[in-house]
Amino acid sequence: MLVQDELHDLIHALTPNEKRAFRMQSKQTPGEKNYLRLYEVLDAMPEFSAELFRKKTEKFSFNVAYEKHYLQTQLLRFLRVFHSQVSPQMEVIDILKTLNILVSREQFNLCMTLVNKGRKLCDKFELWHYHLELLAYENRLRQLQNDNKEYTRFIDQLPAIKKNLLEQISLYNKAVVQSSRMRHYAKTSASPENRAAAKRLAAETRALKTLLKDRLLAGKFRTQSIILGALTTASYYSGSVEEAYAYCKKRYALCRKLAHFSEEVPTLYGGLLAELVQYASALGKREECLRFLNEQKAFLGSLPVFYKQLVKRQEAAFIFFNEANILIELRRFDKLLAAALQFETLLRENPELLKYRSVYYNYLQLGRTYFIHGRHRDTLRCFLNIIHRRDWLPLGYILTSHVFVIAMHFERENLEQAESFIGQAEAIIAEEKVDDPVLPRFLRLMRESMQLSSFSAAKKNVRAKMDELRQHITRTNFEYHDLWIWLGRL
Repeated sequence: MLVQDELHDLIHALTPNEKRAFRMQSKQTPGEKNYLRLYEVLDAMPEFSAELFRKKTEKFSFNVAYEKHYLQTQLLRFLRVFHSQVSPQMEVIDILKTLNILVSREQFNLCMTLVNKGRKLCDKFELWHYHLELLAYENRLRQLQNDNKEYTRFIDQLPAIKKNLLEQISLYNKAVVQSSRMRHYAKTSASPENRAAAKRLAAETRALKTLLKDRLLAGKFRTQSIILGALTTASYYSGSVEEAYAYCKKRYALCRKLAHFSEEVPTLYGGLLAELVQYASALGKREECLRFLNEQKAFLGSLPVFYKQLVKRQEAAFIFFNEANILIELRRFDKLLAAALQFETLLRENPELLKYRSVYYNYLQLGRTYFIHGRHRDTLRCFLNIIHRRDWLPLGYILTSHVFVIAMHFERENLEQAESFIGQAEAIIAEEKVDDPVLPRFLRLMRESMQLSSFSAAKKNVRAKMDELRQHITRTNFEYHDLWIWLGRL
């Protein structure tokens, strides 16, 4: 059983930039630091092992448990400072903490400068709750400054400022509550028999569309984004993919304006790009689909430093899967090969990805890519990787891989190998009771062709009879379109 260690996990969640900055900060003061020695031990361990950790630290003269706790405290403190400028939200929180310190030292002018800076950030990025806190600080500061004229002017304006802030908070909360309610109705109305939920969904949709037109929402990108997200979900579950796509694009445009808004924006931005790819693909908009996939790649390359590298790698795997599908449909085979080689490099550099089942789905796309380009050895390697994972992957992937492996062995005149895989595929079909109009016919054709007197006769027979299978292609769940490319090579 794998033993987890919180400090080890935290260290390995740091990016190279964070690690470099932490080491530099720790070495700013002279002298050897016990916690840094402990950090180096944990950083050098790809996976935590209590026994190995004990062996590496038993010669240390210091209290390891105390230094571990101290190291964790130092890392968390470092991360707070390191990311204080990552988003306006973090910056405002940092301002509030600094104000606590400066007020006790009677640095009122500097405090007012920070309050004004914080209020501007809150106005720009819709951080209404923090704005109220800053307003309370300003009230206290103006009292302490003993400037009666300025304080009177501020007190006169205070009710109107508070009223506006409370209206904005109310509007934001209303958008959040109504959006959550509508998402619930959207999912429950997916069942045809749930007419009550469908009616409530229609009513909530009308209410949110009305709310979206509220004059107070002008320029309030964050609140608008929440409402558009709910309308996207409602449209999708109502069966209107075109409308969902339109709302999603509007939300995407808002999200671009909200760049670096807060920690949630990168996640939101990445999720929106994935949604846009899904909708564009469903609507047959292949060029737009490719554009959003390329943006996803660029986005993953510029994720903020507080995101784990592994998340980026897994996302890259899903992007390649979608990209390969579209490039194959558009017959852009040069770009397809470049994408495949790039993904293979990713796998070589990050072998830990092979622990994830979803990554193996990409071997089908890799195999198809190499198949199209006539790279026999690479094609066989990819499809055999899938076949060896029969207990882990969908049956369709396993059988499709058998088809391509049979085709590759046949093309290279390895008829015994081809016949062996035909037998395996037939056994799986019988065992799993597969109902497919193409696969049994294809296997019979290949077996019948290989029994002919010469390989040239076998190829001629395959070419002659493959056209009979074309009429069944649209009714099958498996991918055989690339077999026509193979047929042209025979």
